[in-house]
Amino acid sequence: MIICVEFISVVMSWLRNFKITINRESGEDVSSPKHGKEDPDNMPHVGGNTWAGGTGGRDTAGLGGKGGPYRLDAGHTVYQVSEAEKDAVPEEVKRAAREMGQRAFQQRLKEIQMSEYDAATYERFSGAVRRQVHSLRIILDNLQVPYVISSSTKISSIISSTIIIIILSG
Repeated sequence: MIICVEFISVVMSWLRNFKITINRESGEDVSSPKHGKEDPDNMPHVGGNTWAGGTGGRDTAGLGGKGGPYRLDAGHTVYQVSEAEKDAVPEEVKRAAREMGQRAFQQRLKEIQMSEYDAATYERFSGAVRRQVHSLRIILDNLQVPYVISSSTKISSIISSTIIIIILSG
């Protein structure tokens, strides 16, 4: 029985990391970078050049595409355009995308009242602990916080190190 559980655990771990890669050209050219339309329902959009936050498309802000001005993660599965397609983007489109991305970055810094020096310092410190923070988030997301329901139907929390960690981590 233990061997069977371990086998299932290994297979499930393998399946979680399983990826299928299909290499094909989209046949679509890039024109000019843009933010794209915001989807009010936050539906996943794959390919095309209409929606902001889509994946594997062109010209718009998103992930895994080509010719977009900056990365924009809407929380969906990422479909990646091949490096060959990205390399085929004309230099003037790449330059325009970089300039638009830089303007958006400057605007965001202004909105949050942060200087470029502050942003670089934040990135340096943040980058040094990024993997550890990601691991801690996974652990905290999978914790089950115990609680006891008293006879008067009030919920009395059991104060434990787990709850303290959750409170401190925000």
